[in-house]
Amino acid sequence: EIDCTEQMTFTVNEITVKAGQPLKISLLNTSATAHNLVIVKPGAEQKVGTAANEMARSMDGYKKHFVPKVPEVLFSTPLVKPNSSYALRMEAPKEPVRYPYICTFPGHWIIMKGVLIVK
Repeated sequence: EIDCTEQMTFTVNEITVKAGQPLKISLLNTSATAHNLVIVKPGAEQKVGTAANEMARSMDGYKKHFVPKVPEVLFSTPLVKPNSSYALRMEAPKEPVRYPYICTFPGHWIIMKGVLIVK
């Protein structure tokens, strides 16, 4: 269970799982702004975050939950409105590395992040 804070941080910054393990991440949003959680390929935070920022120029950005259609995005939640939650169900990647997760609401990805560690 991960909550989004008013300081634009996640309450859980590190999740450790086994490769291929079924996983449920419950994203709670008790803050006043919409947030999402996007798991990306290692080293792709800036590329995905910058692409999400660019989506703010389009009316479609919100409709697409500010999740760019790029191969570096592995899993994502939709935007979770304040005082709401969303359960992301997935199978952990099979490659044992560190997968960053970020909020791609424009501007948030710079500080709102964590890591999914696959062993």
